[in-house]
Amino acid sequence: MKTYSRNSRRISWGSEENLGRASVRGGLITALGSWVRFAIQFGTTIALARILGPTEYGAAAVIVIFGAAAELLRESGFSTLVLQRRNIRRELINALHYSSVLIGLVLGAALAMAGPGLAQAFDNDRYKLFALLLSPVFLFASLGSIPNALLARNFEFKKMASIELLSVLASSAAGLIAAALEAGALALVVQSVTFMVLQAVLTVIACPWRPRMSGNIRILKASIPFLWSVSFVQLLNYVSRNVDNVLVGAFFGPRAAGLYNQAYQLMIIPLQQVNGPLQRVFIPVLSRIFSDPLRYRRFVRTIVLTVSSILWPGFAFLFIYSDVLVVTIFGEAWRESSAIFRALVFAGVAQALGYVNSWIFVSSGQVQRQMTWVLITRVLIIGSFFVGIPWGPYGMAVSYACASCLVVVPGFLVVRRRAHLSLSDLFRPIVWPAVLTTLTVVAGVGLRQVMPPSGNLLFLGLNLLSVCVIVFAGAFCIRPIRDQLFAVVAQIRGA
Repeated sequence: MKTYSRNSRRISWGSEENLGRASVRGGLITALGSWVRFAIQFGTTIALARILGPTEYGAAAVIVIFGAAAELLRESGFSTLVLQRRNIRRELINALHYSSVLIGLVLGAALAMAGPGLAQAFDNDRYKLFALLLSPVFLFASLGSIPNALLARNFEFKKMASIELLSVLASSAAGLIAAALEAGALALVVQSVTFMVLQAVLTVIACPWRPRMSGNIRILKASIPFLWSVSFVQLLNYVSRNVDNVLVGAFFGPRAAGLYNQAYQLMIIPLQQVNGPLQRVFIPVLSRIFSDPLRYRRFVRTIVLTVSSILWPGFAFLFIYSDVLVVTIFGEAWRESSAIFRALVFAGVAQALGYVNSWIFVSSGQVQRQMTWVLITRVLIIGSFFVGIPWGPYGMAVSYACASCLVVVPGFLVVRRRAHLSLSDLFRPIVWPAVLTTLTVVAGVGLRQVMPPSGNLLFLGLNLLSVCVIVFAGAFCIRPIRDQLFAVVAQIRGA
């Protein structure tokens, strides 16, 4: 039986030292690349929001959601299977690739044909053109899906980070040029298409693997339950995270959609920048050590502690300064999105742990159970948006936040037994991050009284710097967090 052979930098999963070094290096590279990407994208978003205004921005945001579904192909069950398997046959990789491409073609054609219907539903004839322009991204995303997974499987995180950085730079430039030329909402479409196409092309070039011209998709038969479960879960997650933007646009118009989308982006960007890259590192690692329950349990606790220590204090700061932050960065026209964002912060806090639950589901082989659980919870999440509609976009945000908080602990209860975990593995690691978050709130509220931010970027920066100094000092005084930091530093030096 032939297996996919890795390059000369192959990682020996049997060695704890090599695994630790690989995961730390991968985490550092992906985190650094992700934050650089975030800085570029956030700067571009600010510029586009100021140029376009809420109405044009909202008109584009609604249709771009449909094109963004192409990302599901890149991170689908096909690529997850490549990451999750210890050994994988060349024939299976080939079949996965061609199946992914076929699905990409079908979905791209479906979006192109849906253009007239979308234009009628949202009373915007431009959606016909937008849908046509966005349709090719499905094909390109599917072409890059398996090569991207193989790069991650072989810990080629430098290549992956470089590809994302180049794609972000090019797409941001394209979007800004289009906006400067008064393309309006089309600027966001141009940005999205440029990113997805360039990322796929560069990924295919960077990956040494090439598909054979012939493939037998019947080899996928044994993997269909896994592929279906993971892909269905991701689809439900995608729908639950985007249906609110579509509903706001349909019920309250493009301006409300723009305000809501901007608030949602402020909430989801920190989650994506921290948890998205870490997923590519942690799922392969957790999958390989699952046979060692004690080691697996320790690693899960480390992940919970790390994710909550990074995200929760950040969300606390954004909550306290959201009004000043929105007006200072995006302009007075966006002030109304501040209240929506404050409601969504609580959803962000809950989803930080929700990501960890999903990693445990996949790495422990519970994808069928995950599918059932996600089906139940996503129905609840989607239903919460409809419950909030009578109270406008703010009511939808509050309802969504409540539903997100309600499903975290039950989700861990569902996954914990077969993963050899207990409730203490969730609650004990979050105690000190909760203390750190409380310290952030106290410091932020106190500083607003002593040094009120005046809408000036410099004063806002001084407030942020002051809060960071206080929080970092507090983190250093909290032994579990300090010990974890020292452990990571030690692994970096050993690498």
